[in-house]
Amino acid sequence: MRDGTAPIFGVDAHSYEIRVSEVLKGDVDGGSVRISSMPDSCSGVAEYPEGDPLDTSQPLLVFAAQQDGEWFTLTPIDGTVPFTQEAVDANA
Repeated sequence: MRDGTAPIFGVDAHSYEIRVSEVLKGDVDGGSVRISSMPDSCSGVAEYPEGDPLDTSQPLLVFAAQQDGEWFTLTPIDGTVPFTQEAVDANA
């Protein structure tokens, strides 16, 4: 569910409240977590050239890191993959 924006590299990234089903690596308190979708900020505005990867109803495997207390996907392109058993096995 969309949950506002968060500033990163001088632009506002789209933020989402994400329901956590399983944590493969790292520490995230259960239930849900607010994650922002890292945009391509080179132009000075938040852009998602291939679409916002978190703007989907499909289950995702999310790769994220914290910066200044906020969670962000790792990159505009490599922050998510479809949640499949193969993706889990490859990244566990």
